[in-house]
Amino acid sequence: MMAGKKKSVLITGGPVPVYIDDMRILSNGARGGQSAEYADIFARKGYNVTYLTTQAAILPKEKRVNIVYHNGFDDYRAKVIAISKKSGLVVLSAAVANFMRKGGRYKGKINPNAVGELVLRLVPTLKVINEVKKVNPDCCLVGFKLMSRASKAGLIDGAWKVMRNSRADIVIANDRQELMRKFILAKDKSVREARSLEEAADFIGQIASDKHFKTKVSSGSLSKHADAVKACQDLAERNNRKFISWGDGSQRRFGCIAMRSSGGMMISPREKDAPETKWKWVVVKAVNPRGMRILTIGGKASLNAPLLWNAFRKSRDAVYIIHYHRQRKDLPTVDWAPPGTLREYNLARRGSFNVFGHGAIEIYDKKGDLLVE
Repeated sequence: MMAGKKKSVLITGGPVPVYIDDMRILSNGARGGQSAEYADIFARKGYNVTYLTTQAAILPKEKRVNIVYHNGFDDYRAKVIAISKKSGLVVLSAAVANFMRKGGRYKGKINPNAVGELVLRLVPTLKVINEVKKVNPDCCLVGFKLMSRASKAGLIDGAWKVMRNSRADIVIANDRQELMRKFILAKDKSVREARSLEEAADFIGQIASDKHFKTKVSSGSLSKHADAVKACQDLAERNNRKFISWGDGSQRRFGCIAMRSSGGMMISPREKDAPETKWKWVVVKAVNPRGMRILTIGGKASLNAPLLWNAFRKSRDAVYIIHYHRQRKDLPTVDWAPPGTLREYNLARRGSFNVFGHGAIEIYDKKGDLLVE
């Protein structure tokens, strides 16, 4: 269980209307029933839950939940930002109005007898979820994407856009016609399905409790590792097609390459380049699972660096590793864990394997033979 600040959870639920004037609102039919259940589940798990909602919404049943009310979009936005600053887990499941009156709220009440036909010009509301990581970059942020009559691919694409813009840690997507079927998207674009609120809440809690490695970039030059850089570049060019995938509207590389070197491990960096560009490289000098630290030269390594470092540590015959975002049917599969966490570090094996929903980890010896257990 999380301790201190990380044990404090903000959950939002119910509708978030916008005011047209002092009397009228634009809203939706959400009641916040599932959000209230999330609040109850996390309260029973021992979290300090603050539930932000409206007076008209369904409320949590657990008395230990701290209920805070908002009065429309502006008040909701201000309270989300304020409470998020002191929360380790932020779950934004409220149904926020997507549009507001151009020019903002009309002061007073629009007189229908005076205007005759009322024409409203609407503009998109600000995405409150996009502001959370700006005030608390270390929180675990969970977003939601509700669509109607969408395919699984459409749901995942919609969730990815939310994640890309908000830097959320996970986004849960579902369709109005099948609310209990939820697709949970992680940062590495892996997807898993949850069929109950308890299952989704367990997954959220696990992600929020994960310990993440921190990187320290030390001084030094890659010129001392020229031979290793050339060997990695040759390896990358021979295998480049394995890494090409669509994302953010264009082709990007997803995955990484790592090779043993005299300085520790040479690996591709965290950035996802276009496939036609030359690969870049980073030296990982050390990975300390006790201190949760990574020491590098040349920048931040791929988030999978701790996992691949541990794979090299476990297999003395391993010379290079290729990781790409497709699974191989001929390899054993281990359960998924978030990249860059202690849980993922401990997935390492002596031979090649798949990470469920994430892709293949191909481990090769000096002859270029695939190592399997």
